[in-house]
Amino acid sequence: MDKLAGSFLLWEGEEEVVGFAAVDDGDLAVFVTPTRAGTTEAVDFEEAALAWAVREDGPVRWAEFEDDRAVARWRDRGYHPTDESYLNLVRPLGDRTVAEPRDTRVRAVQDDDVRDRASITYAAFDASEPFAAYADAYARFRSSPAYPDGWDLLLRADDGRPAACCIAWPDTVSRVGTFEPVATHPDLHGHGFGKALLTEGLRRFATAGMTDVIVGVEVGNGPAEALYRSVGFRPDRVLRLYERS
Repeated sequence: MDKLAGSFLLWEGEEEVVGFAAVDDGDLAVFVTPTRAGTTEAVDFEEAALAWAVREDGPVRWAEFEDDRAVARWRDRGYHPTDESYLNLVRPLGDRTVAEPRDTRVRAVQDDDVRDRASITYAAFDASEPFAAYADAYARFRSSPAYPDGWDLLLRADDGRPAACCIAWPDTVSRVGTFEPVATHPDLHGHGFGKALLTEGLRRFATAGMTDVIVGVEVGNGPAEALYRSVGFRPDRVLRLYERS
């Protein structure tokens, strides 16, 4: 828990969190509520976040949505764009109803699903570590306070094979849900399992009162973008990574 807390820096107003910074493997992102974006206080928070992120003298890359003023500020700090960027897609839920039929092939991951669930992302993301270590790390995540119990979804094919998985993250304050990660086992591509999983995830988000859902995909990953578009997602913004010259 302490390690997780150490990855975030909060900007707190009188009654609410105004912004936050997060650092993950040297990648820093800062988010500020739209009513404060671009203000002197927001720029000061960026500076504080950068100083906080480099507190251990490690390299820092800056993740920034392509906002001209923000990008100009970070260029002035000596950062330049890399070739790595991510497309943010949004899916409003106004057309989803809680009465839609549930896909019975999808269920929340249970203890006896752990290795099968891990096998999907292990293959889909081409993990390099031994599978046993990978599965153990996933099992530890399931026991951590950060794990969204009941929202880690697994779809099995009719023959029982683990086919696709995702974590659906609902936010009851903003009423915006997020899919991350999303994966289909490479041996089972082309059968519609990913689309079915996301469709059921959207139904569950609507049932939980979410109004919109977001998902991110690396720019240039055509198959993944096509999957998200097939269930109604549309491009919103591009998140680009910058590094110091």
